[in-house]
Amino acid sequence: MAIKPRHKGPKTFSLQTAGRPSRQIEENQLVAQFANLDKQGAWRDILLLGNQLGEQRYRSASISNYYLKALEAVSQHQALLTETQKCLEKQPRNPAILSWRAHALRLNGQVEESIDLLRRAIKFAKPDAGLFNTLGSALKEAGDFTEARTWFDRAINMQGNLAKAHWNRSDLVEDPQSAIDSIEKVLKKQSTPVPDQHLLHFSLYRHYEKLGDFEQAFENLSRANSMQRAQLSYDSSAARKLTDNILSFFNQDFDFTSQDIDSEKQPVFIFGLPRSGTTLVEHILASHPEIQGGNELTFLNDASAKVQAKYRLMDEFPLWMSELPPSGWSDIGHNYLQLLDGLGYPKARVTDKSLMNYRAAGLIAKTLPQAKMVHVRRDPMDQAFGCYRQNFGSGHLFSYRFEDIANMISDHEKLLRHWQQLLSPDQYYVLDYQALVTDPETEIAGLLAFCDLPDSADCYRPEQTERTVRTLSATQVRQPINQKGLNSWKKYQTQLKPLRDLLDKQGLI
Repeated sequence: MAIKPRHKGPKTFSLQTAGRPSRQIEENQLVAQFANLDKQGAWRDILLLGNQLGEQRYRSASISNYYLKALEAVSQHQALLTETQKCLEKQPRNPAILSWRAHALRLNGQVEESIDLLRRAIKFAKPDAGLFNTLGSALKEAGDFTEARTWFDRAINMQGNLAKAHWNRSDLVEDPQSAIDSIEKVLKKQSTPVPDQHLLHFSLYRHYEKLGDFEQAFENLSRANSMQRAQLSYDSSAARKLTDNILSFFNQDFDFTSQDIDSEKQPVFIFGLPRSGTTLVEHILASHPEIQGGNELTFLNDASAKVQAKYRLMDEFPLWMSELPPSGWSDIGHNYLQLLDGLGYPKARVTDKSLMNYRAAGLIAKTLPQAKMVHVRRDPMDQAFGCYRQNFGSGHLFSYRFEDIANMISDHEKLLRHWQQLLSPDQYYVLDYQALVTDPETEIAGLLAFCDLPDSADCYRPEQTERTVRTLSATQVRQPINQKGLNSWKKYQTQLKPLRDLLDKQGLI
């Protein structure tokens, strides 16, 4: 008599909570619970539920995906790196896990490794326009624009309404009219709004500008910003409150003295508002033989969050630090340098180009006395238009409306003047972008002197330096230092008059 195969029941998981008996739950119920939390954006709850599962979470690709998504949402990039490695060990041929691992590597500056993984993901997956676009983005960061454009083309040919691919390709296009026709075809063909449709209009802005049709260019730029702003919840008053709290906390009476930390690493922080020229400044410094380019690191936030959790301090930055004991400040510095060591860079000096660290210059001065800080500023109108003409995805939510941009530039200028008055000129340095591109030899020499670096010819021709650049300026820094970006707003003087008036009202011009 034939033996009937045993029927496999649903996969079950055990939820472990300290001080309570474990609870059994079936996979479909658990996945539904994760999906509901994901819909609510309850990232901390997802992480808590995943932690209750422990190693069991690697048994389900769906659960792994939700957990990884939550880690990214709360900017735990180091944890994401560790978690994706464990997931990959369990599911080495899963395209989604391979893609997540590649993403984690890119966030931590390991773009070449991510490219290899994305090629593997494409090999194991069904044809996927999203994967093609992701590989193109990684190749673009690595400076391989020719192959990057090929993958963007493949993505668009497969899925014409993939707005992200149109946007990522837009600064690489050699035939703007053809690109315009392709996008207009998508917009006319769709009976319902295209996902991320604002990216199509941002792309059209670039293409029309290349053709010299500035009226059509700005019309699409304005539409793109309006569409993106309508999807966001942003309040300038919250940013103003944060600025006021920083000014009040790190005041004239604050004690900036700190203990030296025994470490060979010497971070060089480069910060400022987006589109201020920070990528160029980092690329110049990373061209020096004694400096490693670290790109945009989240280590200061990670190091601070660990100490905040250790002392169970619940207030917002910087107010929670008012209850920090002296050892807590040193802990933040030690934590940061440990994370920097974890990158495995052989050079002692590493750049950190996390833009919004300009808000934390006082914290850096207190916790990392051996660090250098380069604060990049730019002409207010060039700065404002530079933000308005870019899409920043989920970051820099102020950049899609004139009023918000003017308020942010005003807050930024207050902090810059504040740090100039309080911080040591040996540690804090303000670099003007206009001066840099107008007289690069003088400004680069001054920058190297501030960083206590010997002169290097490589720093004066940074476009020849081969390295990964993970910002919207990835294509621009491959060109010789030039003045093309100065006064680019003047092509749209009439349309930008309301923005100029707002800056004038704030006393910025």
